[in-house]
This record gives sequence, C-alpha cells and structure tokens, in this order.
Amino acid sequence: MDIQFCRERVLSGLISCFLLMVFASQSHATEATGAIGSRIEHTDNVRRTNTNAETDVIQTTYAELGVEEVRKRFKADATLKLQNEHYYEGTYEDETSLTSGFGLFTVDLVEDFLEWQATFSRTDVVSDTSQDENPDTREFRNIFRTGPT
Repeated sequence: MDIQFCRERVLSGLISCFLLMVFASQSHATEATGAIGSRIEHTDNVRRTNTNAETDVIQTTYAELGVEEVRKRFKADATLKLQNEHYYEGTYEDETSLTSGFGLFTVDLVEDFLEWQATFSRTDVVSDTSQDENPDTREFRNIFRTGPT
C-alpha cells in the first residue's frame, strides 16, 4: 500500500471526525483531545540484543486524536494514532504505523443492572516473544471483544 495514500486517507479522516464533532448539534457531552509531536532518541543498542549491539538515532513523529462521548445510557470513546519512525543510521527501514481503537462502547440495556460493552483495537505486538523486541519482530493485530456485564 502506498504510504502517501495512507497518510492522506488518515489525515482526511481525522479532519472529517474533527469537523463532525465541532458542528454536531447534539454533541454537548463530547470531549476531544489531540496531540502532535516529534522526539529524537539516541540508542546504543537499537536491536535490543545481548550481542551485535548497534547505535542509531531514531526520530519519531506522531499525531493523536481522541474522542469521548458520555450520555445517560451510552458511553463511547475512540482513539487514533499515526506514527512515523525514521532511523538515521539505516538500522531498520522507516516505518509508518496507524493504531486505533474504540476503547469502550457501553449501552445500558437495563439501567444499573445490564450493560453491553464492546471494544476494538488495532495495536502492534511482538510476533515472537522468544526474540528481541524490534521493528522486525512486531506485527499489527486487530482485537474485538464484546459481551454483557
């Protein structure tokens, strides 16, 4: 997938969500948060191994957006994070990742007695725990959970 296309699609989605929140007529209980940042880190063991230690400088640039809505019988929150890692010494290829989640979606079916909850998240995890954690051993997983409480 073309990274430029992915960035444009995510950016247009973020702008659309923001505009919907701003101009929605019944969004009185909606709270939005956001952050944009960049950090540079020097590491003397970028591969995180006991042997073959390499140094590198990693620049991480990110944008985050969060939305939470709370009503009497309904709660929902969503997060979206776009992150780019650039390795100056070329230890790993540059990596752009998108993580998201509907952290909690709750509907009161019977007030103070029965609720239905659902969560969805897309996160990066270590694909093989017997290996060291680095960009080559990470993969993205979609996780959906739902049920009554």
